[in-house]
Amino acid sequence: MGSVVVLLIIVVASLICVRVGAIALELTGVKKEKAQFQSLSAFTNTGFTTRETVHSMVFTASHYGTA
Repeated sequence: MGSVVVLLIIVVASLICVRVGAIALELTGVKKEKAQFQSLSAFTNTGFTTRETVHSMVFTASHYGTA
């Protein structure tokens, strides 16, 4: 029984982390669906990208003089 509770806590914590990441991406101007996809991709370390996310990262880097 205890292991089921721990598993549920881990799953809920994971979902919260993915959602927070999606919200952060939405704040940069990425559309909601793509932000959710990118957040899940980053959380699972699969590395899929979308054009909007790459554009926002390049803009941010060039804006701060790191690119």
